[in-house]
Amino acid sequence: MDYNYYEGALDVTGTINGCSANAAYSTLNATADQSKGSCWSNGPNYNRWFKFTATASQYMKVQVKVGGAEGSMQNPFVALWNSSLTELNCQNYQGSSTDIETDYYGLTAGQTYYISVDNHAGAGYRGTFTLCLSDVVDYNYYEGALDVTGTINGCSANAAYSTLNATADQSKGSCWTNGPNYNRWFKFTATASQYIKVQVKVGGAEGSMQNPFVALWNSSLTELNCQNYQGSSTDIETDYYGLTAGQTYYISVDNYAGAGYRGTFTLCLSDVLDYNFYEGATLISDLNNWCSPNAEYSTLNATADKNKGSCWSNGPNYNRWFKFTAITTTVTVQVKVGGVEGSMQNPFVPYGEQMGQHN
Repeated sequence: MDYNYYEGALDVTGTINGCSANAAYSTLNATADQSKGSCWSNGPNYNRWFKFTATASQYMKVQVKVGGAEGSMQNPFVALWNSSLTELNCQNYQGSSTDIETDYYGLTAGQTYYISVDNHAGAGYRGTFTLCLSDVVDYNYYEGALDVTGTINGCSANAAYSTLNATADQSKGSCWTNGPNYNRWFKFTATASQYIKVQVKVGGAEGSMQNPFVALWNSSLTELNCQNYQGSSTDIETDYYGLTAGQTYYISVDNYAGAGYRGTFTLCLSDVLDYNFYEGATLISDLNNWCSPNAEYSTLNATADKNKGSCWSNGPNYNRWFKFTAITTTVTVQVKVGGVEGSMQNPFVPYGEQMGQHN
């Protein structure tokens, strides 16, 4: 019996942390066996079966590679199963000749697990493929979070990361519209500034992901702050002041539910405290009839800090902080919005509360 059937699954344990020869396997002449992966568009159609023995890492990533020398199969499917053929994870095709992957954390070392590889219904889609396996836990899981401490006060390469092939892990950010959907995990060690700002950049060369989410967590996965999407291809950020230097913290990046929103993104970090917090208030040094450039500042991506002004209708909501050194007993503060001066609506500013007066 051969790998056309679950019972004849090929043992690919020896391929772990490596790949088969290019185009080593094929769905040509294959027939349907057992069940389809729950995320597959259809099937089973022409699925092939493989098995492996789980290692001490309790993790397995399976990649099906197609296109060029790697294989002629189109619109591939893959699924992971335990020995009772209970599905652990699966992946639908991402494009005609696009590689796919699926993974799972929580395997039992020494136990046998199964892989089913198929393609979209239609004889013309059948063909050869390459199979790769890895037991090194990756950033699809909290446990495999990528250490980006070295990125602090800089950015990753453009479009370095992706939610393609990702699956949900742990909890969603409290401010996210939905999820977790396809979240990726990162970690960093807090610096002496006790602050971190995380920016997720998308659009153009920075990434194809749409409607991004981001959240910050401590090592117990208690949320510190989060940000919902601001637009389809609009950068977002979240930050936190009050970290403990030397401690590890986590970042989860996701996007709105829907396979079409998945894609690449750029990640930037900064430990330079900014005006989202009282402690990072922007210094205004010129008090002589000074105005900032039009629309210089924004409450987008901001979060609440300290107290609301006593005359405000509500808040604090998305307040930004500024500071100055008084040179007279009175100062007038104006917040200008509308047209080129700014898009913010219904602005608030403190009224004489240890800060002089305002107009």
